[in-house]
Amino acid sequence: MKTGKRMIIEDVNHDDIIFEKHKYPIIMSESLTAMIAIPLWYEHYVYGVLLLGQRDNKPLPLQHNQISIINKFGIFKEED
Repeated sequence: MKTGKRMIIEDVNHDDIIFEKHKYPIIMSESLTAMIAIPLWYEHYVYGVLLLGQRDNKPLPLQHNQISIINKFGIFKEED
């Protein structure tokens, strides 16, 4: 999430993240089993992150790679 780029974790127990969960406290505190993090850029700075998560081992939506914030979050965009 610190890269400024979209991050997709389809399964926190099978992806490479399994040994690095401690670096992402939101995963543990919210009991997330899958997630998408989208940075909210404005004038060369990330002002926030839109986090979409699943619990209880529910999979991400089939079209999760097509989720777009273009023209949906005012001044913010996904990439600088």
